Amino acid sequence: MREPLRPSLRHWWNYVLVALVVIGVISWAVYDLDGRIPFGLVVAWIVIGRVLVPSIIHEHIGFLNRWVFHDYAKANRRYRQAVASKRATPQAYGALASLSFAEGEYDESVALLEEAVRHCPNDPYLRIMLSKAMMRSGQAEEAVKAASAGKSMAETPEEDTPAALMALGDAHKAKGELDEAISCYQKALSLRPDFVDCRLSLADSYLSKGDLRAAEEQVEYVLKSEPENPDALFWAGQIAIAKGETRKASAYLQGALSFRPVNDHSRMVPYGTVVSSLAEVRKFIDRVT
Repeated sequence: MREPLRPSLRHWWNYVLVALVVIGVISWAVYDLDGRIPFGLVVAWIVIGRVLVPSIIHEHIGFLNRWVFHDYAKANRRYRQAVASKRATPQAYGALASLSFAEGEYDESVALLEEAVRHCPNDPYLRIMLSKAMMRSGQAEEAVKAASAGKSMAETPEEDTPAALMALGDAHKAKGELDEAISCYQKALSLRPDFVDCRLSLADSYLSKGDLRAAEEQVEYVLKSEPENPDALFWAGQIAIAKGETRKASAYLQGALSFRPVNDHSRMVPYGTVVSSLAEVRKFIDRVT
């Protein structure tokens, strides 16, 4: 789960900044104004923003730390400073929720996303994120409601609708409603065939119903394009276990561990689940040899 790849642009401070930049560039290029003057005005406006609206400055720096410098600790700290001001935008709440989700803090992620939805109730992406966080925190019924709301708000089939359908499918799967989940996944894939996570969720649902061939088809589709995808390798291992191919399962599960960091909670399958599954397979192999 990731926050949208955009900073918080809908803020009055940003509008003034853009106006200063545009007017400054035109004045410099057309009217030969000394370039130091518009540049100084922009710098002065940033300093003023740091005093008047520090939350938006924290958000922008957090965005840069997250997506440009890939320093997640600093991004986390900046977004927390923005949220602590009680004046953060919904995007800041969503970004911090995404970082909390990646760290396994699912209850905190739910609380942050609920606040974001309160400020921006018509954003389907926030509803989708909320559904995923609720599912991880064990709130399956609430996750279905959030995903259904996100699906009804989605307006761009190329982006929001497949994600909303997958979130709804995940929520149904968490409730044990496999037929409803499979239907949602299939609809999402009809709109976006390369939706990897959706294919793996569909494979999981087929596996739960005992349809090993259908599950294997979905996993093989993913592994052809992403042979080092740890989630795909995990489900390949689960299918091998169901088929009684324990040595093959051991190889797949070992690969799933090798291609992901220990503290990466953003993957579909928790790291501990992969470790436990591999341990059980190896224990069985040791017992029969």
